[in-house]
Amino acid sequence: MERIAGIGAPAQRGVHIEARLVSPARPAGHHIDITVSGPGDALQGSGWVTTLSRPGSCGLTPRCLFSQHGSETGGVVRLTGVTLHSSDPRDVGAQVTTEADTSTGALCITAGSLNGVPVHLEGTGTVIAGPTNPELNSADPRRGYS
Repeated sequence: MERIAGIGAPAQRGVHIEARLVSPARPAGHHIDITVSGPGDALQGSGWVTTLSRPGSCGLTPRCLFSQHGSETGGVVRLTGVTLHSSDPRDVGAQVTTEADTSTGALCITAGSLNGVPVHLEGTGTVIAGPTNPELNSADPRRGYS
């Protein structure tokens, strides 16, 4: 495990994933946003999904909020969690798995349920990963993700 120099504490990582993915059931797409942080082998955080009203629109319908935990190894982020809140009660408690590649932006999300139906979304998004040492994340805009 990587350590912060001079401190001995595990180095902290941060990963942010954002994408618009489409599915046969929702050709207008889903907007997905996930943020996790912690040691690279113990990332934790949450994500949310909104559904776009129609192709080309910016109207969003709230869908769900879910937990995420997992790891980043060799530029691949693997996360899993459960739906904590949803606009459809059938979705609460459903498992959500995410796999994202930090170099290509390739993204795959599988949810146990969306409106009571299993869903699998694949595509390309923005995947940003880097150190989150509190000393680096000051108000100085030159610091933060590398």
